[in-house]
Amino acid sequence: MDKAQKDKIIKLRDEGLSYNEISKRLGLSKNSVASVLRRDLEVEEPDRCECCGKELKQTPGHRQKRFCSERCRKKWWKANKPYIEIITKTMVCPCCGKVISYEEKVRRGGNNG
Repeated sequence: MDKAQKDKIIKLRDEGLSYNEISKRLGLSKNSVASVLRRDLEVEEPDRCECCGKELKQTPGHRQKRFCSERCRKKWWKANKPYIEIITKTMVCPCCGKVISYEEKVRRGGNNG
């Protein structure tokens, strides 16, 4: 199947036609249409830097990158610092009973991850 035919299948699906309608119109089996559309959905947009939009190369099994460079990371955090709150918390040591204070950075809007 050539690229033009695959593009036609995707276009017809975007127009709202069912798999059966597309297969009849193009003279293909329903399974061929389904296969082309499934493969089309598997193509994902690459991750992009939150600061500049440059494409990121992620390493499987590692923490996902958000920035392409240290410079972009610092620039983004400097611009978005108002969205971060520093909260002072206290706790009592279970061993000695001493009160301990510490600071915690929290993203506003309820998403602390």
